[in-house]
Amino acid sequence: YAVEIWMLICAFKRKYPNSVHVLRGNHENEQMVARPLKMGGGFAEDCLAKYSGKLLAAFQRVFKLLPLFAVIDEEIFVVHGGLFRNGSVTLETLRNLPKESWRRNYPNPLTNDQLARGERWTEQEEIIFDAQWADP
Repeated sequence: YAVEIWMLICAFKRKYPNSVHVLRGNHENEQMVARPLKMGGGFAEDCLAKYSGKLLAAFQRVFKLLPLFAVIDEEIFVVHGGLFRNGSVTLETLRNLPKESWRRNYPNPLTNDQLARGERWTEQEEIIFDAQWADP
């Protein structure tokens, strides 16, 4: 019932825009949406089986608009994944992320060949990934 749950969340957000807040986690990224249910995904399967590719595309656009973090009453930091691997990330760092850096899917893991060549994610890519996957 993943699709119906999201429809309900969207309906509540529309009816109570100042009371319903949703953050993006790893399951709102195309990589997880496309995974089969047996591999921790299932959203695309469910949506395509019951509805349409048009609805799935609409959800994927909405998911990219969801914020990665929130601050409640200037005291409580909320994020899906957990703390960042880079200890110097501050609220100012997060607030200054350009929209194009966080309104995207998290980066794919680097291959062993890429790592051997010394390739690394940018700081923004690490932040985006950690915000959704750095489970404690």
